[in-house]
Amino acid sequence: MAFLVDTNILIQSKNFHYPMPYFPGFWEWLDVEVKSGRIILLDAVSNEVLEGNDQLAEWMRQRSEYVVKAKTAAVLRQVASVTEYVMTAFPPKKIGTFLSGADAYLIAYAMGAVEAKHTVVTHERFDIGAKSPKIPVVCDHFGVPWCPLMGMFEALKPRFDLRQ
Repeated sequence: MAFLVDTNILIQSKNFHYPMPYFPGFWEWLDVEVKSGRIILLDAVSNEVLEGNDQLAEWMRQRSEYVVKAKTAAVLRQVASVTEYVMTAFPPKKIGTFLSGADAYLIAYAMGAVEAKHTVVTHERFDIGAKSPKIPVVCDHFGVPWCPLMGMFEALKPRFDLRQ
């Protein structure tokens, strides 16, 4: 089992929860988990991060060898299923952002790893009444496990001990 990290986990961690200069332990832990394969950084997520010109983009560039290619034939078949669902379940004006970013690839990659039970990690909340597609709602539709950042922490049990 591995965790597929949504772009918003990285951006919000950098901007709000774990700023790089003050929480190096979080980013070092993330490195260890990415290198071990327990956390997967998809190329679709990497591409979104690299659109920025900041410390997070530099961090991502330095980990390019660990970025996993999502646009394989198997994943693209699953993206087609995700796209079909989203196009029928949500208003056309509300699906562009979902389909143009990493979201569909995260879910499709997890769908293709049924035996491995990959889990999508996102800050998005489950909102069945949302006007635009949300990762948790689409994941639930396809039976794909998802969790917030704290769910990944509970599974991987990191220790950020500030005592010296």
